[in-house]
Amino acid sequence: MKQLFITGKGAEHEYMYWEHENNCAVKHGDWKAEKKINAKNWQLYNLGTDRTERFDIADKHPDIVKNLNDHWQQWANTHKVFPKGAEHDPYK
Repeated sequence: MKQLFITGKGAEHEYMYWEHENNCAVKHGDWKAEKKINAKNWQLYNLGTDRTERFDIADKHPDIVKNLNDHWQQWANTHKVFPKGAEHDPYK
């Protein structure tokens, strides 16, 4: 908070994660991956070239999808983010 008052800018995070209504997403730089929380495959967007998220390019960048998925899963486990009604941890 102190940084915000001094510089007028908040601290930037390397990765951003969210879950809302059983959808999840992770963002790193211009890359954003999203999916239904129980879905197998992620959708991947380069927000630097596709701000409206029209073109899923996950199949062209499997390494980036894997990196974002790994970070999402680590965050979800750490923060106990489970789908509604889940009786077990779906990320293990």
